[in-house]
Amino acid sequence: WIRQVCSDIYRYIHELNPKANSPYNIVEKAKKFIHQHYCEELSLGMVSQWVGVSEYYLSRLFMKNVGESFIQYVTNLRIEESKRLLKKGYKIIDLSEKIGYVNAEHFSRVFKKVTGVSPKVYKESLGHDSWSKNEG
Repeated sequence: WIRQVCSDIYRYIHELNPKANSPYNIVEKAKKFIHQHYCEELSLGMVSQWVGVSEYYLSRLFMKNVGESFIQYVTNLRIEESKRLLKKGYKIIDLSEKIGYVNAEHFSRVFKKVTGVSPKVYKESLGHDSWSKNEG
């Protein structure tokens, strides 16, 4: 009975509902999953399994439809979220784990590679900008 239900679900997803498996929908489904889980350990294999396609296929779809690789997409999402949290006043030391990096040093290296400045310099520039705006 369970095997039949699973078979019916599989047929609906993969055969009877072809729009659900269009490249656009696969990428959108993957992006939604990434946005929900970016603060956890995340891999291309995990996401491809969730959307039901091979890693290779998802990787190609991502590059074609998003214009960047899976890793670049996740990294940019995490860095944008860290910038948002820094603006809210979060401490740098608290950010790495909150956005999915195991340690603060790795987070700092990635942040600097993406933005061109360290998280500390970025946060200091925020303080200076807000001080200038308040003064004027």
